[in-house]
Order: sequence, then C-alpha cells, then structure tokens
Amino acid sequence: ISSVFDGRLFDQCNRLKENFQFPIILMEGNMDEINEITENPLIFYGAVSSIALDFKIPVLATPSADHTAKLLVSMCSRKELPTGPFLKKIKKSNDIQKQQLVALSSLPGVGEKLAIRMLEKFGSPSKVFNASSTELAKVQGLGNARAKKIKKMLEMKSKHLKKSSQKTLHESA
Repeated sequence: ISSVFDGRLFDQCNRLKENFQFPIILMEGNMDEINEITENPLIFYGAVSSIALDFKIPVLATPSADHTAKLLVSMCSRKELPTGPFLKKIKKSNDIQKQQLVALSSLPGVGEKLAIRMLEKFGSPSKVFNASSTELAKVQGLGNARAKKIKKMLEMKSKHLKKSSQKTLHESA
C-alpha cells in the first residue's frame, strides 16, 4: 500500500511486466484500514484499477500473512514444475524471429521484452549466448546480477539429471 502513496507503484508494475511472464500483485492486510491511511481512498482504488486494467496485472488481496501463505501454496500447486530441459521446446514454425525470442525468453529472468532488447543489441541468439556477463549487463533492464545468473546457467556443466521417481497421473492409472 505504501508504494501507492510514495510513487513507486507504477515503476514496480513496469519492472514486473518486463521481467515476469505472469506477474501478480499481492496486497496483504485489512482493506478497511485504507480509510485510516488516506483521506481519499479513491486514490488507492484508482491505482489498483490501473494495475488491473492498464498494466493487466492481476491484483489479489489477503487479510493476513496466514491467508497469504495459503494463497501462495494454492498458486504453487497449480503451477507444474519444469521437468524438461532448461530451454523451452520451440514449436515448429517458419517464423525464425519468433523462435529466437522463445529461445532467449527461456533464459533465467528474461521475458519477451528483454529478449527483444538482446536481439536488438547483439543481432542473434548465438551472439547473446557468447557475450560476456559485462556485455549482457549493458542491455537495458538486464543488470549485472541477472547477466551473471544467465552466464552461470549457460556455462555450468550439467550434472546428469535423474528421472523423477514421482509417477504422473497417466503412469498411476
């Protein structure tokens, strides 16, 4: 709530959209207290409306940390954990640029917008993969930490991945 009133909210929304495929805003606390925090609650509700309608980011509210934890557990149980390769499978397509974007978007912390910026700066995925972390960090919005994480993922030797012992629904039947 404080980010609504100190001006950080819309910058945070932009960064969420740039860096995450499915951003969500979670508001925790008693919404009845809005009237105590501000004389004009319409400012708060206007900001929340803007997040949902302009930024197209879902806004979820919970009354307490306990309810937030339950919501997060529920959300995590809906999301399948990745079990395949680090790079997303690229569907057959004649659109090479789309394939390039999908490949780059599979890098840690890289969404479509950053993938486009990487292609604009380096020209091809191959040049992105071969760039140093210093060169990657020069891509607007990428930063040193994310650039180092990408290079670590690309350069780390893969340990043999064990097949999960957990059965799927199809195998259990």
